[in-house]
Amino acid sequence: MPRGLHKSSLRARSAVLWSLACFLVFQIGFSSITERWLPEMRDPEYGFKFAALRRRMAEVHSRPLVLILGSSRSGMGLSPTAMRRADAACADSRLVFNFSMTGCGPVFELTTLRRLLAQGVHPDRLIVEVMPALLNQEPYWTEIQWMHITRCGWNDVNIIKRYTPVVLPWEEWIEATALPFYGHRFAIMSRFASYWLPWEVRQDGWKTMDEWGWLPPIHKVINPQVCSKALESERKNYQPVLFRYRISPGPDGALRELLALCRREKIGVMLLVMPEGRIFRSWYPAGAQAMADAYVAGLGEEYHVPVVNARTSMPDSAFLDSHHLLPAAAAEFSARFSREVLEPFCRGKQLAVLSSAVDTAGEQVPVHKPSRNP
Repeated sequence: MPRGLHKSSLRARSAVLWSLACFLVFQIGFSSITERWLPEMRDPEYGFKFAALRRRMAEVHSRPLVLILGSSRSGMGLSPTAMRRADAACADSRLVFNFSMTGCGPVFELTTLRRLLAQGVHPDRLIVEVMPALLNQEPYWTEIQWMHITRCGWNDVNIIKRYTPVVLPWEEWIEATALPFYGHRFAIMSRFASYWLPWEVRQDGWKTMDEWGWLPPIHKVINPQVCSKALESERKNYQPVLFRYRISPGPDGALRELLALCRREKIGVMLLVMPEGRIFRSWYPAGAQAMADAYVAGLGEEYHVPVVNARTSMPDSAFLDSHHLLPAAAAEFSARFSREVLEPFCRGKQLAVLSSAVDTAGEQVPVHKPSRNP
């Protein structure tokens, strides 16, 4: 080979190797950045909420922090703003923030709390929603089916694999971690150019949340037709899986680890069952509701934490789809929750009972006795 050609070949090979090395360093660097400083590029919902929480904490840095963890039920049903209006004096003495996330059950509640602690957020009090439907997680029905694994960091995956009864989609996670600009392309574009994306892949629905983490319904107009369509969608999601109801080992183990973690970190914790409509409750098989209520109450007694079961506390007219509260009903429920539950919880007193509701059929629904506050 001529000398000049040989040098040209070496330069070309060197350029390729340097380009490949720079590409890999750039990808790894961006992956590390999304893990520590820009979580919204990997997990937009968590990132939006974390950024809002940081802003609120910076404004009132000396007040005790009360965090709400749960699913979209508590995300749409508990409004810190309504709590502040209901009890202004208490609002001035503590920071209440709703960190609930769509589809979040016991497994992702645990990963969320561990993420927050790792990022320096240490709540004084924690309200943990226990959604009875998500206590039943089998291979055909798990949180990982809707809380996509590409949203997770390495520490999250280590937790999820312990409590999920399916083989995790490792190929997707490795691809998103090794090539974050491709794996998280929809999250990145949703952050900077969401209008370029079709609605079904956009990940910016959380931009509508208020400054305290409360998320209103996505529907601009709510009428009987919208409610009927939403109810039918939830029926298709939940009814086929609830008829085989049981308390699964995965969510049970995750809840127990979460409660043990709160005990070690000296975080006061409360377990909360959010309201359910009469139609949603009809989808459970006979005995399932009693099984779930007994389980949550027993968990409270075992770990010496208060349990508030508000399952029957709102009428059917309060719901969008028999389990997500409408905005006006959420404000009403939040105000009652603040006065009857949150205030005594933060002061270490006996919790009041959220009274039962008379549903639209006129049938009085029983109230379950709460656990004692330690």
